[in-house]
Amino acid sequence: MKARTRLNDMRRVVVVALSVVVVLSCEIPHVDRQPQREAVLKDDLFLLRRAIDLFYADEKRYPTALDELVPNYLRRIPIDPMAGAPTWVVVRDGAAVVDVKSSARGTTDDGVPYNQL
Repeated sequence: MKARTRLNDMRRVVVVALSVVVVLSCEIPHVDRQPQREAVLKDDLFLLRRAIDLFYADEKRYPTALDELVPNYLRRIPIDPMAGAPTWVVVRDGAAVVDVKSSARGTTDDGVPYNQL
């Protein structure tokens, strides 16, 4: 009888130990959203720059403000995903908007500053 009790006790200990190992090995996954935000930033910059180019092709001049791109070339001015606001840095040639850059500080995973994309 004592042998069975010891065997049952050993089984319980093994089950508890395995349960602890399983629980400790189940790490709560950390979701890093920076790569996703960087992808959105690159897409938004592409769309803004394409809208500027299309505006120029149609109007034979560059826009004087990003708002001129709405609604014919963009539905809305996108929010800079890294800055959290539509605070794009407008690159001008005189009064004309010729390019846009991110206003966010920091760098991509590749080490490129956001404002140099």
